[in-house]
Order: sequence, then structure tokens, then C-alpha cells
Amino acid sequence: MLQQWMLQQWMLQQWMLQQWMLQQWMLQQWMFRQWMFRQWMSRQWMQRACRGMSVSMRPPRH
Repeated sequence: MLQQWMLQQWMLQQWMLQQWMLQQWMLQQWMFRQWMFRQWMSRQWMQRACRGMSVSMRPPRH
């Protein structure tokens, strides 16, 4: 009877560990996405800035 209870406890611990690992993985995924999004945003901004610069550098057409 005691062995069965210990087994259940162990299984519960294993399950909790899996849950925790899943949460960690999801957190990593989310952080990675956030980072990717930020990279993309900065790239977009840089492109826009470069475009703005080239436009202002160009001599005005009449």
C-alpha cells in the first residue's frame, strides 16, 4: 500500500516536472518571438530611415 502511494507521489512529481518544463519551453518560445519581432521592427525602421535619408539627399525635381 505504501509502495503504491510512493509511486503515485513519484508520478505526480514527474508530471509536475513535465508541466514546469513545458512552461519553461513556452516562455523561451515567447521570448524568442518577442526578440524576432523586435529585430524585424528595428530592420523596418532602419529601412525607413535609409529611405528617408536617400529621399532627402536627392536633389528636388521641379
